[in-house]
Amino acid sequence: MVDWIFVVLAWSLLALGLALLAWALLWDRSRERRRCPKCWYGMEGVPEAEGGGWTCPECGRAIEKERRLRKTRRRWRFAVLAVVLVVGSYASHTGPAVRSRGWWAAAPDLVLIALLPHVDAFDRPGATGGVDNAVRDEVGVRSRATPYGPKGSSTNPTWVDGKLWPWERWLLRRQGLKMLANAEDEFDEEAAVWFCVLASDRLDGGLPSEHVAAAIVARSLLAYERCERYMDYGIHVNLPGVGPHPYDLFVTGMQEPGLFRYEQRDRHPHAHSDWMRKVAWRGPDGILKDWWSVTEDRGIELPGRLGLALASVHHDVAGALFPTEHWGSPLTRSDVSEFVGEVEFLGHRTYQLQGQNRYGGTDTLWIDADTFLVRRAKNIFGDTWFVPSIDDSAAAWLGASWWSFDPTQQDDTPLERFDAKLQTLLGQIDMPTREDQLDARRLMQERRMRHGGTP
Repeated sequence: MVDWIFVVLAWSLLALGLALLAWALLWDRSRERRRCPKCWYGMEGVPEAEGGGWTCPECGRAIEKERRLRKTRRRWRFAVLAVVLVVGSYASHTGPAVRSRGWWAAAPDLVLIALLPHVDAFDRPGATGGVDNAVRDEVGVRSRATPYGPKGSSTNPTWVDGKLWPWERWLLRRQGLKMLANAEDEFDEEAAVWFCVLASDRLDGGLPSEHVAAAIVARSLLAYERCERYMDYGIHVNLPGVGPHPYDLFVTGMQEPGLFRYEQRDRHPHAHSDWMRKVAWRGPDGILKDWWSVTEDRGIELPGRLGLALASVHHDVAGALFPTEHWGSPLTRSDVSEFVGEVEFLGHRTYQLQGQNRYGGTDTLWIDADTFLVRRAKNIFGDTWFVPSIDDSAAAWLGASWWSFDPTQQDDTPLERFDAKLQTLLGQIDMPTREDQLDARRLMQERRMRHGGTP
């Protein structure tokens, strides 16, 4: 309610200020009348002096040129008052943001963009306090999406939504390239690439070729952060274990302002049974809910629990991209650093990226070339195939019934309704071989040994 007062006051002051400014500077034009430019006495009928020019009979002002008699009357004191009202409207408009984020929330975008090369990258850990970090935090708010409130509001980003003037976009790209040239670590590089992508409509953001992979990942993040609704379903095939291949079937749905649902079913093909089911959701009531069951010979079932944080809910795939509780992706710094090229994947043109991960294995991403949604993510933990959507089909799927869940009606959940599509997708996946799993396990054991652990 307080925020609405600020908004109404801001628009009222702006309208009054602009009207007063127009009246003070433009309203009293000469309209072909002859007036004294000092006291505005009507000079119609006043004869011209013998030496040329005119003398005002009211104040005695001598006017040499006739165009001075047709001057527009401007009331500068009222103009100053109008400017004060306009400035006050801006202060009122930024009032809610200032109350929640501090004084830098009132700074125009152009000022923050100009300061970018002089502040810390906003994802660098351990940097707290100081003016630089206050600017960094405000830049993070404006350049990253949040799940709450209408887009473009005082609490949501404007840079992500492209609400920058052309000269601001030009400066943002220029500052991003400057940051990239002076980058000291991966945090600086990531921030610089992100700003270049925000400022450019080109695929690579105008970046050097060695940063194309990072630009594609940034565009993927941007696609998810801009979406108002998101839906996917897919399959994750586990790698690290040795033996039969368990796999997870999942379906995810998100919609502003913060509706969320994630459903997962873990299956062991050799046993032809599910051993764990999980549903986490937040419906229109705003309450976070989590339900899961573990079945061993379908004999153990755990009841639902309320209020469990959903930040830990994910597809359990390192490097997978999809919206989270923060309406973005958990992938902020990716191990994929090489752009392999364009490849066909399940009938879609994708960009294939890869790189070495911290375990010594290879991470690979396939990102849709049209939507920049992730189609496949493969790494040491497994191989995940996504069928994602942020278009009208997602809106059609995410109906009112999507946000409800009744544990007694498990045969009519979104995951069950997608079962036929999931089984079709599963038939296209190349299951990992025993050698693949042994390699994954070996890499994980080697990493434990390097860090003083035991195999």
